[in-house]
Amino acid sequence: MNKIFLGFLLIFFSFSSLVLAENKKSDVNDKKVEENSLESFQSVISVSKQNIKVPTVVEVPINFEKEILNSVATVDDSDNSFVPSLVISKSEVKKVNFKSKYDSQLVDENKDTFEEYSVSDDGQISKVSINISADKNVSTFSLTFNFDKYVALPKTIKISIYDKESQAEKIIFAKSPMKSSTINFPKVFAKDFKIELEYSQPLRIREISFNPTDLQQVNKSVRFLAYSEKSYSIYYNADIYTKVETGEMPNLRSNKDILKINNVTINLNSIYKKADSDEDGISDEIDNCVLIANENQKDIDGNDRGDACDDFDRDGVLNPDDNCPNNPNRYQKDEDVDGIGDVCDEEENRFFARHSWLPMTLIIFVGAIIVGLFLLTFKKEE
Repeated sequence: MNKIFLGFLLIFFSFSSLVLAENKKSDVNDKKVEENSLESFQSVISVSKQNIKVPTVVEVPINFEKEILNSVATVDDSDNSFVPSLVISKSEVKKVNFKSKYDSQLVDENKDTFEEYSVSDDGQISKVSINISADKNVSTFSLTFNFDKYVALPKTIKISIYDKESQAEKIIFAKSPMKSSTINFPKVFAKDFKIELEYSQPLRIREISFNPTDLQQVNKSVRFLAYSEKSYSIYYNADIYTKVETGEMPNLRSNKDILKINNVTINLNSIYKKADSDEDGISDEIDNCVLIANENQKDIDGNDRGDACDDFDRDGVLNPDDNCPNNPNRYQKDEDVDGIGDVCDEEENRFFARHSWLPMTLIIFVGAIIVGLFLLTFKKEE
């Protein structure tokens, strides 16, 4: 009996150890970097091993192509895992603050907030007018939009300023097709800006940033906790908003005991890919159906919304799933199960519809058989 008991204990502890080991392995794997999580970053900084004996906060200078997209992904090369990091901005000039009465989240400098604009229910091109004001006149020559994932560029854009001399609006960027998230225009000195957009797909904007020219350049850097005998890679210049999940964030804001590193190598990210959510070979920024693959970009009604994600009859069912794309039939009734909805199924194409006498004939025939069998059984019993 004792041997059996000891055997059960041995099996129990062996199984427990195996489970704990697998859980530990799983925890480690959860922090591993998947290659596709780095595809949106265009550039990468290589930080070599540093001569340090204890964990040390290091600071690496960084230059973002788009000031608004300051997201980075710092990777520990030794185990290919994400490392918590922080972008630090330093400037001696007073910052220009922007505000918007009705679209405040576009200028709150918080990449986790956004303003959302829905499409028109009547199928027409939707329009939105965004007014942004600075707390003082600013000299600027461009602005940048930070669109959310899976969002296509608006169809057109027009930018105006309020001219105090003429006390009227002055167009600085005439209505034009929007081909990039950054819009350049002749240098202006103004305080109030009006941005007019036309769009055909749901629009979600996280931030709008003006690029002023009369302010001292802001120096930016990345801080993270480095360890002895380890090298790191800092991915940056993402073309879409990219959020990286990491472990617990140490205190990286303190300026105490910071090791500044300037000798780094900057390269293009070899796995960079323009965002293509539906993997149809058309990047999100110009895709007329961001979430539904449509390589041919067919748009028969010319509303800049691809047929693959359009709803011609406005019954709430997208064309590819609609068994009657040109006739409203929200419930998709299909009596003969031929893939064509009843509201658009021609009568001559349905067998029972073409032979209206057949259903009743079959019912009478089956009924006669049942009655006959009943009578035959009754006679045999007599």
